[in-house]
Amino acid sequence: MVLLGNPNIQSEHMIAYEAGYRTQPKEGLSFDLTGFFNKYQKLLSNENLPGYFDATSVPPELVIPKPHSNKMYGTTGGIEVSIRWKVTGR
Repeated sequence: MVLLGNPNIQSEHMIAYEAGYRTQPKEGLSFDLTGFFNKYQKLLSNENLPGYFDATSVPPELVIPKPHSNKMYGTTGGIEVSIRWKVTGR
């Protein structure tokens, strides 16, 4: 196996948005509600290049290059809800 480097690799980049609300309507009862959205860019990916046979190596080998690049992107998002209820003082 042959590992090929890539001098053009860049750092992955993420922008995150989050907003939330918390309330305690009475003692022993509280609610949390949070929404979030994350945007990812320049994620690390592997690219498939055509393979070739290297007869000059000992022993001869089949080289299948899979260099790294920054061609992936993605998003995540969701809502988190939390309820805390203290039933008794004990």
